[in-house]
Amino acid sequence: MGYNRFLSNCPVFDTESWDILDELSFLIERGYDKVLIQSDCLEAVIAIQTNSLERSNYVLIRRIHQMLSRFKQLNIRHTFREDNKETDRLSINTIRTHILELNAE
Repeated sequence: MGYNRFLSNCPVFDTESWDILDELSFLIERGYDKVLIQSDCLEAVIAIQTNSLERSNYVLIRRIHQMLSRFKQLNIRHTFREDNKETDRLSINTIRTHILELNAE
């Protein structure tokens, strides 16, 4: 979403974590109470599942946990990059829909 214009040389972990945070914020704004997070970044999945704060960007993981507490049902899983192509396609469609909704307002 909008964060990518600021992340030129960030590690995959940080980029994926920011992406997850943005997506969670979008879902909360839309009133969803269930979330499925699929990521091909195993490090990010483990950090979120285990509440691992050993990374330098632990504030970001803590913020993700705060947002996750708003959902009644959540599932976080690792997917392989090849399997994540469908998720990427759906994410792009969601963003396009969001942009169309904003333009219609």
